[in-house]
Amino acid sequence: MLASGGGGATPTSKDSVSSFQTPPTFGYWKIRGLAAACRMMFFYKKQKFIDKSYGEDAKDAWFGKDKPTLAAKNSLINLPYIEDSDSVVTQSNSCLVYLGQKLGVDKPEFFIDNHMALDQTIDLRNDLMKICYGPAGKDFKKALEGHMGGAATHLKKLNSFCHGPYMCGKLMQSADFHVFEMLDQHITMCKEMGVVFDLGAYPKLAGLHATVMSDPELATYFASPFYTKYAFNNAMYANFVGSGYEAAGGKFGPSTTQLIDPSRSGPIKVYYWPFLARGASLVRMLEHTGTDYEYHSDRDVMSKVCSVWDGDADTFAPPVVVDGDIIISQSTAACLYVGKAVGLTPPNFSECKAVQFLMDIVDVFEGGLGKNNEEGPVLKKWLEGDRWRKLLTNLERGIQGPFYFGSEPCCVDFFLAAQVDFRTVTLFSQLKAKLGLDVLAKYPKISGIYAALSGTEAWKTTKPNLGHMKPVDAKIIDSYYS
Repeated sequence: MLASGGGGATPTSKDSVSSFQTPPTFGYWKIRGLAAACRMMFFYKKQKFIDKSYGEDAKDAWFGKDKPTLAAKNSLINLPYIEDSDSVVTQSNSCLVYLGQKLGVDKPEFFIDNHMALDQTIDLRNDLMKICYGPAGKDFKKALEGHMGGAATHLKKLNSFCHGPYMCGKLMQSADFHVFEMLDQHITMCKEMGVVFDLGAYPKLAGLHATVMSDPELATYFASPFYTKYAFNNAMYANFVGSGYEAAGGKFGPSTTQLIDPSRSGPIKVYYWPFLARGASLVRMLEHTGTDYEYHSDRDVMSKVCSVWDGDADTFAPPVVVDGDIIISQSTAACLYVGKAVGLTPPNFSECKAVQFLMDIVDVFEGGLGKNNEEGPVLKKWLEGDRWRKLLTNLERGIQGPFYFGSEPCCVDFFLAAQVDFRTVTLFSQLKAKLGLDVLAKYPKISGIYAALSGTEAWKTTKPNLGHMKPVDAKIIDSYYS
């Protein structure tokens, strides 16, 4: 096991690292900061990775949960970190060098020069952070003007050291990603604050910045929220966050975990009717993970991917998910696909058991309840019958707690929560309000999953603004005891 946490622990031998066998997890604050260069490298090499961006709830999500767990593997643990199977690497430069070797970016002959460039760039960043946080930067424009005088020393050194077009010559190394990010941050800060910064005074660095910015392999990164919407610095404390973050709504928001596939050419597309029902779990997962998506509910548009309306696809009816060349229908299959695509596959996740659980949920809420809620007496017989009790007990038994596969939610949890949400709005709330019946009172794990997920910020909004189907006819509730 490799546990790296600083310059002295950086892997240097060819046997230290190898290409990723499964998508690694990259963890950092929900900002650009020290993470930008690492995220850029993942995109540059089209490497899938699980991004954990810690937000407003970091006290619980990071300090209370993930950090203690990761500390058992690496006592130096801090942000950023890379979790690669049993290996945990931390400290920003070590993460960059580790990725450089894993992804085949860094070449052994440039190791020392690359590392020196990384260290000099950190010196520049450390000076910048003195005004980005704390009282010294409260008048940020004045502080930035003062900082640029000292920054010139770092920039002159880096410019002289740069071989061109990249720091070590013709091949981009891990240091170039961090050099670019620091140049980009200084350019943006000065532009937005009205402070003079002539990058042309450092021609090699100007060339490096332009070359990286125009690299087609990084076009997807530069179009992603990581670059366009994430704050430069921690939005809860910083003196400068950047106009992109503010234009995106200026909300730091909760921590997110999402599987990033840089090879994906566009957003995931969901085709379903203009309300929450069988497509709800898909939208909830995409919102929860902050994954870009499109929602299509026009029948003429849906007909292109639904053979029920003579479309050419082998997907019969909505909901349908389209992700590049992949087209998936059926609510359970679509849920499983989206869950895997956005990284909602926590430790101990079993795909085969997930399929079973998804079908169990369908049996309960659609095959069972859905076929017995048209008349009051029939509904009463069902809800008070042995079959309903056994079905719910079976669901309850399959949940490890607090979620299906343990401490983190997966696609099955969202599918269950969506089904409970639909029935709560259309039926359960009426039963409770009019008759005092709480049909889920004896099933705390099921209720707990619904409460946990429906209580998140992501649950409050959808794109577009989707509502529920209408509640059941009041006559059904009124005749319940007939």
